[in-house]
Amino acid sequence: MSNVMVTGHRPQRIPGELTTWVIGEMERVVDKLVDSHGMDFGITGMQRGVDLWFGELLIERDIPFAAYIPWPEWDAKWWGQYRRAHKFVADHAEVTHYVSQTYYQGVYWRRNQMMVDACDMGIAVWDGSPNGGTYDAMIKLERARKPYVCIDLRSKSSLLRTAKEREEVGASA
Repeated sequence: MSNVMVTGHRPQRIPGELTTWVIGEMERVVDKLVDSHGMDFGITGMQRGVDLWFGELLIERDIPFAAYIPWPEWDAKWWGQYRRAHKFVADHAEVTHYVSQTYYQGVYWRRNQMMVDACDMGIAVWDGSPNGGTYDAMIKLERARKPYVCIDLRSKSSLLRTAKEREEVGASA
């Protein structure tokens, strides 16, 4: 049994030509995690882009998941396809966790920590930028000594990262 969280960028941080590749790579990684690591539950932060694509993928594969939503009605300013996708994924979540009842500075960082605490491992779709929510979640996974698959937008490759690997890299540098 394995709970797998996802973190990744919003659509505007993923060049259009990479969107299809990212979704296909997430499908490949999820299938491998199900077959080789016993993935049987997903965790999504419900943000536009990677989080919602992951939710849709879990629905297609009939994998139950938890939706970590920053606060009720946080999607109220969304429009069109994003609002529909959010509702579709939220309606299919087995469990919904609200981080707060209202917005506050730090609510997204808290959501990331809650997802890391609840997972056994993660998937990170990352553009190499050492800032923002995706990077924050990756650091939290590393500090918690939880492995994650990094889907790297720069090299169009995926690599399993573990705490031990990071220690070995640091020791040899």
